[in-house]
Formats: sequence, structure tokens, C-alpha cells
Amino acid sequence: MADRSQEPEYLVRLKALPGPVPGPIRLRKFLKAALRSFGLKCLDVSEVPPPGEPEEPPTRG
Repeated sequence: MADRSQEPEYLVRLKALPGPVPGPIRLRKFLKAALRSFGLKCLDVSEVPPPGEPEEPPTRG
């Protein structure tokens, strides 16, 4: 079996444009489907609160 600890990981930061924004669960489903076609797996999507707001726990996939 291959040693997966040597596989690279990527961190992607997104910023919403003005207008309606999809929730973290909908965004995670979209990213999972899109990244799968490149042989990648979406491990985590979490929302960063605006400054001054309490932080929510991350949404796991």
C-alpha cells in the first residue's frame, strides 16, 4: 500500500463577492465534485467570521 503521508496538501482561501453567498455545506459539495475531476479530495470547508464575531467550529466533509 502507498504511503499517503508524502502526498501534497493544498490550502485554498476564497473571498465572497458582493451578493448572495452559498452556505458552507453547499460550497463543500460543489468543491468535492469539482476537485474530484482533478484527482483531488476536499477535506475541509470552514467559514471565517468577520472581525469581531465569534468563530464557529469547522464543517467537516
